Amino acid sequence: MNNASDASLLARDPAGCRRRLSMSCIPVYRTDSYEGMGILNLMTKVLIVLLVILALPTFAYADSEGYYCLGRDYLAYQFGMDVSNRPVRLFVVPVGSVEPASLQLVPFQVHGMQCTDRVVELLGWTALYTVQLDTSRRPASYQTVQLSKPGERPRRFAALIGNLAHLSPAVGSLKPEQVRIGTDNRGDTYSLEMTPRSVNRCTVELTSRIVERDAQGRQSRARVAFQAEIPRGCGE
Repeated sequence: MNNASDASLLARDPAGCRRRLSMSCIPVYRTDSYEGMGILNLMTKVLIVLLVILALPTFAYADSEGYYCLGRDYLAYQFGMDVSNRPVRLFVVPVGSVEPASLQLVPFQVHGMQCTDRVVELLGWTALYTVQLDTSRRPASYQTVQLSKPGERPRRFAALIGNLAHLSPAVGSLKPEQVRIGTDNRGDTYSLEMTPRSVNRCTVELTSRIVERDAQGRQSRARVAFQAEIPRGCGE
């Protein structure tokens, strides 16, 4: 092959040059040129964005706890995960109380959570854990059913689940979040209240409480469900 003639052919007939399959016909961007550096920088930025997007689902559902869901007249939330080998403990707070009752399960990572009238379902990577509630909305027992394949996600778990701990939206927004649980027969309301406080540029203290308020909105009782200092992205 004549490199000089190939280069000339590339300039005059790019398609013809490709048909000859000559290495000298392949255009190469010089990294010391402005155009070449611009293309490389663009490709690098695109790659970084793709890697971040791919990493998001893992961050959202792995090594995390503090997920919650709402039933018709109760709040359920959990702590514990398999990475730290801490058993999952499910807490249930019925309307009319701010004190939770709890039930210990095996260690696993929660990937989904759903509250129905008398049942709380927790989705793991390989199994589904179904917690039965008694008539007082207290967790009484649980059953384990293996999934047909690891990572299976039944359609009823398609919605995102709430989080009252490290992944609470309040950590990023620095704005209080309030989730209504229900109202008792006296007219008192119960809610989950997540209050962030900026400790410094890179740290937020989050306090999540179950709060009872009377008909005039005055706080009657409260119980802390979670409180910790949480690192947040602060840049340079």
